Amino acid sequence: MVQAILARVPLGRKHRCVVCEHHPGAFLPYRKGKRDAPPLLAALDMVGSDIDHFECPWCGCHDRERHLLIYMRATGILAGLRGKRVLHFAPERHLSRFIAETGPAKYVRCDLYPRSPI
Repeated sequence: MVQAILARVPLGRKHRCVVCEHHPGAFLPYRKGKRDAPPLLAALDMVGSDIDHFECPWCGCHDRERHLLIYMRATGILAGLRGKRVLHFAPERHLSRFIAETGPAKYVRCDLYPRSPI
């Protein structure tokens, strides 16, 4: 809890969350970061989420959502969804909001709880 509060303190403007536009001092680790990671993850030198800098302390989005949003904006995919029919499997909570705001003709989220609010 204290770590989450301290992470909100903007230390310079080094970090920026593209989802909520805040400048946190740091992103929070997933659980305990690399200390809590399975040994196989380190042994295989896997590439994936940065578990030491995973979650925004302001909005709670994780690094995958931030990276997808950056990619979808840079490639024009997000803007290209306007007027289209979108089928979104395992919809990310924050990314769903951005997709819905583009104005698709129909937006269907395929999840265990697809009617949950965006």
